[in-house]
Amino acid sequence: MYNLCHAEDAIRLRKSHMDLIEKGQVLTGYFRLMNKNGGYTWLQTCATVVCSTKNADEQNIICVNYVISNRENENLILDCCQMEPSVDCIKHEELVSDKNSGSPNSDAAPEGQAGVG
Repeated sequence: MYNLCHAEDAIRLRKSHMDLIEKGQVLTGYFRLMNKNGGYTWLQTCATVVCSTKNADEQNIICVNYVISNRENENLILDCCQMEPSVDCIKHEELVSDKNSGSPNSDAAPEGQAGVG
C-alpha cells in the first residue's frame, strides 16, 4: 500500500497504520492513491482489526475505502510504475534478442561476409 500512496501522505498513513495495530480501529485522514496511468485519487479509509472465532491468534484487517475525488492531475507521473511501456523500447529489445539468438555454429554466414567453403 505504501508504494501506491503519494509520498507526502506516507508518514500520516504509517501513523494511522500504527494506531490501527494499537487500538484495533482507525479512520485515516484524506490521502492520495496513485492511479495506474498518472495522477492520483483522494481517499479515506476506515479500518478495523477482526479476530477469528476459531483461532484467537488469527487477526484480519477489514477496510472500507471511501473515494473522495475523481482522478486529479491525470497527466502527472509520480512514479515510474505509472509510465506506459515505450513501443520503441520494446521493438529495440526484440531486435537485439533476435540478432543474439543465432547460434555461433550455424551454417549462415554473418551479414556482409561470404560463406567459406
